[in-house]
Amino acid sequence: DMYSGLVGPLTICRKGILKPDGRRSDVDQEFALLFLIFDENQSWYLEENVATHGSQDPNHVNLQNETFLESNKMHAINGKLYANLGGLTMYQGERVAWYMLAMGQDIDIHTVHFHAESFLYQNGERYRADVMDLFPGTFEVVEMVANNPGTWLMHCHVADHVHAGMETLFTVLSQR
Repeated sequence: DMYSGLVGPLTICRKGILKPDGRRSDVDQEFALLFLIFDENQSWYLEENVATHGSQDPNHVNLQNETFLESNKMHAINGKLYANLGGLTMYQGERVAWYMLAMGQDIDIHTVHFHAESFLYQNGERYRADVMDLFPGTFEVVEMVANNPGTWLMHCHVADHVHAGMETLFTVLSQR
């Protein structure tokens, strides 16, 4: 069902950390990002999509053709490709929690790189970095204080992933 769109995070917080509206009290912004090569060949809706959106008679589409199979692999962040995600906006000085997860298969090894900003993550101790490794079925929570106003690239450093569209932009606005 994951390749049909039934996938996403469930965030669990320690007692006392949430405000009455359900947001964390220790950060100003929260963003969840799913890094996944959506293989639409595995979707329950493949044949329906070919019939509805295909440019030719669906009876003449070879669902096993190598080019067709490859064309249905979408290297996405939250289901979006080539910086079309939108909504990742924060103000300079804001504390931001990023919930990053990866699902999928052995090709879903991702190195998430934030341009112009660094973040803290915890692995026994606290570390500062600007790249986080994600493996299928894993998640990481990193926290950032947005310091550099501008619109910046965030992408997977795996070459064929970024070339296939696994990138987005985040914007840091000047202080309020």
